Amino acid sequence: MAKLARAKRYPRSARKDGVTGTATVRFTIQKNGRVIVPRLLNSSGDERLDKEALAMLQRASPFPRIPAELGENSLDLTLPIEFSLNKTTRKLF
Repeated sequence: MAKLARAKRYPRSARKDGVTGTATVRFTIQKNGRVIVPRLLNSSGDERLDKEALAMLQRASPFPRIPAELGENSLDLTLPIEFSLNKTTRKLF
């Protein structure tokens, strides 16, 4: 989660326009930590935020390798990515 938070950017034009929303993304992390098959499940309502949610996944890749003891070759994750301009609330996503 911290790696994703560091890779998150708020599109300048969306911030200027006061646009907020939550995009839900789904992606797979391969055993080597690389992100594959990133896709938008639910739109934030703004194309700029949706594109940023997907771009964030690519910037954050690669993630740490999947530990061998988990016995998994990949992990499928679904996450809501929140874009909020409320300065009193600090949320990672």
